[in-house]
Amino acid sequence: DYWNHNYSIIGKANEVIASAENLGLDDDIVKKAWAEAKFFRGRAYFELWKRFERLYLNTVPTTSENLEREYTTASTEDVFKLIKGDLDDASGGLPWEVPNKDYGRITKATAKHVRAQVAMWEKDYDKAITECEDIFRDGTMYSMMPKTEDVFNGPDLRNSEVLWSFQF
Repeated sequence: DYWNHNYSIIGKANEVIASAENLGLDDDIVKKAWAEAKFFRGRAYFELWKRFERLYLNTVPTTSENLEREYTTASTEDVFKLIKGDLDDASGGLPWEVPNKDYGRITKATAKHVRAQVAMWEKDYDKAITECEDIFRDGTMYSMMPKTEDVFNGPDLRNSEVLWSFQF
């Protein structure tokens, strides 16, 4: 289920990425959708790699014309090149702030946070520090709460430490 779920995310992200690139990234709404899809694809591959390591890369939408394909295991270098490229593209195409306080949306800080996790996995501590410092330096939305217990208090658990949340 974990494998299928993440590859389903990758498949949908591929469709959005290809469509956005066909439309052109000049439009801000198209570029944001493209950047969000890049985030989801990069993160899905990262989650799969952490659990399974041996992955196949699929970066094109599946259509009736390419349904019959032979997949081979990608090298770790190729997997991480795609993950880092997707997260860097996402970071470059997303805003810092959540529009209209639309909590749960992907932002530049979210992409930088996951990019820092990837850097930590690769033991690239300088990159991890740079990404995290960028988040704190921005100052538009994200900061550490004065007291740890403040993170978990409040009726909706929304505070300046939340970079991304699943809304249920």
